[in-house]
Amino acid sequence: MFKLVTDTKLLDSVETLIGSEITSNPIQHVRIKPPSAILDDRENRAHFTSTDWHQDRAVVLEEADRTRMVTCWLAVTDATVENGCLRVVQGSHRGEMMPHCPNPQLGIPNELINHSAAIPIPVKAGSGILFHPLTIHGSLPNMTSDVRWSFDLRYNVTGDPTGRPMFPNFIARSRVAPQSELSNPNEWRRLWERTRTRLSNNAPVQIHRWSPDATPCA
Repeated sequence: MFKLVTDTKLLDSVETLIGSEITSNPIQHVRIKPPSAILDDRENRAHFTSTDWHQDRAVVLEEADRTRMVTCWLAVTDATVENGCLRVVQGSHRGEMMPHCPNPQLGIPNELINHSAAIPIPVKAGSGILFHPLTIHGSLPNMTSDVRWSFDLRYNVTGDPTGRPMFPNFIARSRVAPQSELSNPNEWRRLWERTRTRLSNNAPVQIHRWSPDATPCA
């Protein structure tokens, strides 16, 4: 995983969008989407079935509302319309951050979406999709008999807030101070282990800014 997060070709692509001072943002996920046919009817976790429309800017704390960030969605298996590929609302990155409601997934109310601008984005295994944190996106359900796998990574300009200050980040690339780059995967692991120890006995971390009784969610 560390080799993937620090992959030269991936960072080259990120650099074309946000510059050469790149921090690996701690919002990182392995996405495993099993066939919908085998899921319990009550299973509605985001990314596990279909994923509601949302913007990645909205799942960070307000301190990162101006952070220069890019999402890198990487396909481990082919992502097709049939097995639940991503879909995006074209041009939405030029708009504002929309209200998001946790009901039960954190998502934008359906009536606020311009569905005529929504398109699916199928990609082959080994390919990636890079997009702006205001891009409205979601995913379709997996209607096949196979599991769909992907990675969800984010990078931001070094020095900008990550939006998850309680979790560890690291400098993945720096043309100005290359000695500051983290190159040891064991140190990355230790950063997360120390964070787990620190947080495990504390109250749950609050990472969402909207509540179910917010005005747009009523």
